[in-house]
Amino acid sequence: MSDVKDKLTTLLRADNTAPLLSYNGQDWCWSEFAAIVDELDEFLAQHNVDSDVSIGLVARNRPQQAAVILGMIARNRAVTMVHAYQSAVAMAKDIQELNLGVVIGDQQDWSDDITAVVKNSHALGIVLPMNREDSCRAIGVYKKNSAHRRAAGNSGFEVLSSGTTGAPKRTTMPFSVIQRAIDSILAVGPEVAKSPDIVSWPFGTIGGLCQLVTGSALQRPIALLEKFKLDDWLAAVEQYQPKILFVQPTILRTLLDADVPKEKLSSIQVVSGGAGPLEPELQTSFEQRYGIPLLWAYGATEFCGTIISWTFQLRKDFGLTKLGSAGKPIAGVQVRIIDVDGDTVLPAGETGWLEAQVDSLGEAWIRTTDLALLDEDGFVFIKGRGDGAIIRGGFKILPEQIVESLREHPAVLDAAVVGIEDEKLGQIPAAAVELAKGFELTIVELEKHARDRLLSYQIPAKWTIVDSLPRTPTLKVILSDVKKLF
Repeated sequence: MSDVKDKLTTLLRADNTAPLLSYNGQDWCWSEFAAIVDELDEFLAQHNVDSDVSIGLVARNRPQQAAVILGMIARNRAVTMVHAYQSAVAMAKDIQELNLGVVIGDQQDWSDDITAVVKNSHALGIVLPMNREDSCRAIGVYKKNSAHRRAAGNSGFEVLSSGTTGAPKRTTMPFSVIQRAIDSILAVGPEVAKSPDIVSWPFGTIGGLCQLVTGSALQRPIALLEKFKLDDWLAAVEQYQPKILFVQPTILRTLLDADVPKEKLSSIQVVSGGAGPLEPELQTSFEQRYGIPLLWAYGATEFCGTIISWTFQLRKDFGLTKLGSAGKPIAGVQVRIIDVDGDTVLPAGETGWLEAQVDSLGEAWIRTTDLALLDEDGFVFIKGRGDGAIIRGGFKILPEQIVESLREHPAVLDAAVVGIEDEKLGQIPAAAVELAKGFELTIVELEKHARDRLLSYQIPAKWTIVDSLPRTPTLKVILSDVKKLF
């Protein structure tokens, strides 16, 4: 961590007028970030906030929040990420349950509910400036309280997991993990390591955090987007001409669905990504259309990032013979497949629970709720989420199998399948389908397509066609919201 901390400390200076990132067409310099960090230091010192008190940040992809993230690493302070994309009431409840001693957010985040929680808990609230010429300001009267959330061991970011190893929970990502991310970028090559980066993954996730911090520490030109919007993303690609990009599967589908011209992505030499399995059909379509190799990866918040990945060397050695694979375990990681009905380690080619042992996290094997198989060459194939299984009259249904079959229809851009309660069968599958641009399709046609590919008990009992599926800021489908459609 000291390398990253020392690097950021050196760069965050009042006299460093070098550009750090661009946001909404405006450049922000290191000196402007340093001014925000210095103000935060003054507030914390004035209110005698202990160095181990965790800093709660309402994490939005904006320059001011980026300054907080980089500044807290430089000051070695723990940061607890508060999910920004929720209602004010839910956010206030989150802050209260976390018992944060310091809460930092935009003016728009300071609702009456959140202000009341901060004041009642004698926490320090800090309002970030909306304009670069403004200053931070404080809310509430801070009083030391031993119950306020504090760093447990090494400083780092507390982020909400996606639930890969069970119910979503906050997991601490040590600052040292960021150095591992930097090393992995440097290993690709100096040309790529200096390539501009487009950051659209939310700061509240490991992907967004690592993109921001690695890009800043390596002094890569950064185009910061508050969220992914195709036109804004393409404009950033055209302006910055990046050589490598990190994306989610949804972005690949969006590019193909919009029929974005090949020349728009001409600068890109490789696309890496994660946040979901890469279907062979999607990879083939994208690579044939744009001629850009996809090097996919698999990871989770609980593992503090990527544990399985493709590399240039693997692609060179195996080409497209392992379509659908997430790659091989990276250095310091071992994986195995466990029988879903017991604790037996399965041989190559059989599907079961994915378990991983990560050296940096200790000797324990951590079981995920992902189903996977390991082939004879050591490649990992993710087969879906086992915890989302639907039990229909005694038959076990994996939603991912239905989704994969629906995506095979040329009119289907994406789909989501959930289990809903049924008096007779216990649960039945329900499918929400998002159509590709310019296509029309009836539910009768969808059902026929499914019947041609699935077993009878796998056919969804309920259907709906939507303009767009509900998604998180990382573009994952929100299954709880899908359920509300039925």
